[in-house]
Amino acid sequence: MLSTNIIRMSAAGSGKTWGICNEALSVVSDQSKHVLIMTYTNKGVDTVNIEIEKQNGGMQSYRIVVRSWFQFLMTEMLKPYQSFIIEINKLKSFDFSDRYDQVNYRKKGDPLRYLSSCRSYVKKDNASELAVYLNKISNGIVVRRLEDIYSHIYIDEFQDMAGYDVDIVKLLFNSSVSITCVGDNKQATYATHSTRKNKKTTGKNLWNFCAEVQKKGLAVINESMQSRRFNNDICTFANSIYPNAQNATTCMTETTGHDGVFIIERANVLSYYAYFKPNVLKYDKRIDTCNLHALNFGVCKGMTFERVLIFTNGPLSGFLSGKKLKSPEKYYVAVTRPRFSLTLVVDKFPKVAPFEPTQINLGNSIIPALKYVVLNVED
Repeated sequence: MLSTNIIRMSAAGSGKTWGICNEALSVVSDQSKHVLIMTYTNKGVDTVNIEIEKQNGGMQSYRIVVRSWFQFLMTEMLKPYQSFIIEINKLKSFDFSDRYDQVNYRKKGDPLRYLSSCRSYVKKDNASELAVYLNKISNGIVVRRLEDIYSHIYIDEFQDMAGYDVDIVKLLFNSSVSITCVGDNKQATYATHSTRKNKKTTGKNLWNFCAEVQKKGLAVINESMQSRRFNNDICTFANSIYPNAQNATTCMTETTGHDGVFIIERANVLSYYAYFKPNVLKYDKRIDTCNLHALNFGVCKGMTFERVLIFTNGPLSGFLSGKKLKSPEKYYVAVTRPRFSLTLVVDKFPKVAPFEPTQINLGNSIIPALKYVVLNVED
């Protein structure tokens, strides 16, 4: 018998969020239990809620619960069973003060392994571990409660799960709840917490975990590598940023007259921006964006823009000159946001194929540029 659990690995722009919202609305119309949708960031929660309203006549569904991963942990797995480890009604929130990858020397089962010194705040990096521990010492009632409430659980941005999160997903796969995980291992820009556990099966190594659970019959893998967001030039350039066995394809063919991937020099940025009004992206706050408002690469995950202007940093400039990117995930997210045009800002034009000289018409002026050329296989 095939598992009802699904791992859906999808390309950027393939409609992941639209799909899970559409399925969730269909599920709650046919049965009485609730449906839970989880995503990592608060922006992700907002995106899901907006999409549900679009598909549901401008209203939320009272039987679809949308939570961030940490909201899910606290509300559904920790607070209801805190009395197994501390006094009831003691837990308040999470403690985010631990340094990155800080070693926790407390033994498993010791409350201070999971909680702050005042025992009211759960250490962020040990929250999922505590949820797994509470389920174990309660003989599984943490998961049984979820089975009583929810018929389906959807996990968006699945690639951002880390450490004991993976063990929670395994517990859910073994429950009576139908689980659908949706993600893209090329977009593993966040991690729910710092951990050494399960590093070989999460993030960019997510396919290892998927293959493992499918082999055990716990889930079925569905692949959808076709995007509906961007044109072929952007798609091909994105695959060159992060090439692997799961390269994206696209079916988007709409054109505007200014389409594809371009490079312009910083001296022409303000003129280009004034004419095309692109959304501006940057790697982080250290990047000079000529005083233009810009979003960081990691923040823009899940967003779609008509046009994008990216101010390059050292690694991206190096890539345009023929070097490989060591950690391409955030760059892949950034270059897969636009539908029609992706324009990269450099101080001076690099001299490397497959870009060729061109000009961009700004109405009253023309600026020099380089345009990405997609080569045919025969070439």
